[in-house]
Amino acid sequence: SAVVLLALIPTLARLPTIGIIMFAQVVNGLLLPCVAALLFACVNDARLMSAAPQSTWGNARALPCVGICCFLAFTVLSKQTVCRLVPGWGGRQAMAIALPCTLGVVTGLCLLVRSSRKMTASARVAADAAARRGAEPSAELTIARPRAANADLSV
Repeated sequence: SAVVLLALIPTLARLPTIGIIMFAQVVNGLLLPCVAALLFACVNDARLMSAAPQSTWGNARALPCVGICCFLAFTVLSKQTVCRLVPGWGGRQAMAIALPCTLGVVTGLCLLVRSSRKMTASARVAADAAARRGAEPSAELTIARPRAANADLSV
């Protein structure tokens, strides 16, 4: 019932309903690429996903979705800012601005995933080598391998 009352406030205050809906959609459209990029980074982080980070095939399917979301958001953002300030600029120039921004975001995400996987792989190799020697791996090397619930926490 609180949600219904909250939804009635703009109507009772005689605010422009279409303007509020448009504003909400613009905010949603700008937040979606941020959420998609953060979700992509999180599902590839071995510390968050424990022993099952996103597969390469999963990344190949998810990265275009993130790229399209970013491209659309950058296009709208550049069209509503830069193209309004520069006379004669329109959708084509907005897309020309959005494309390098999108490629930068997608490249940054790929580099982030790659460095995370390299760090996880080197931590696993070091932990396996320590296990073969019979030594306890150091705390920095146990990032990719969560400890058991009843394990001794002293390192």
